Amino acid sequence: MLVKRYKRCPKCGSENSDTAKFCLKCGASLQNVEVFTDLPGANIFETSIDLTDTPTITAGKIPDGFVLAASVEVIGAGENYTEAWKTLMRNLKSILNIKGLDGVANYQVLLSPFQTSAAETKLTLMLYADGILSMKHKNKNPQKSDEKEGAL
Repeated sequence: MLVKRYKRCPKCGSENSDTAKFCLKCGASLQNVEVFTDLPGANIFETSIDLTDTPTITAGKIPDGFVLAASVEVIGAGENYTEAWKTLMRNLKSILNIKGLDGVANYQVLLSPFQTSAAETKLTLMLYADGILSMKHKNKNPQKSDEKEGAL
């Protein structure tokens, strides 16, 4: 799976190459524009979670318009990479929904074989990230969501 890196034009919103100096659509300067990195597969697997907005997922710093709200740790395991990734994404979307977060930034994904029994080894992916909250949703309270999670 390839990681998608791009710059979003601050004037027209178009995605451009991560090395672009000017927007291909409107010509605006992209000299000091942040490079975004999308987590591969974040939106390709179906889940049973109904999120009204697509979560913001970036390996880069917290995007403008978002604030740090919580730390996020998620594990996904499976017989192969695809199955582990699918589980990781389902779990990530669940955690974002439970904690009332709009996405993650500064993520790292670690790969590790996990021995589930003497005869079986599963591939395990571990994601560590900063949970972020959109300024337009700032009135949400992630702490209340954490309390609900502990009560489950």
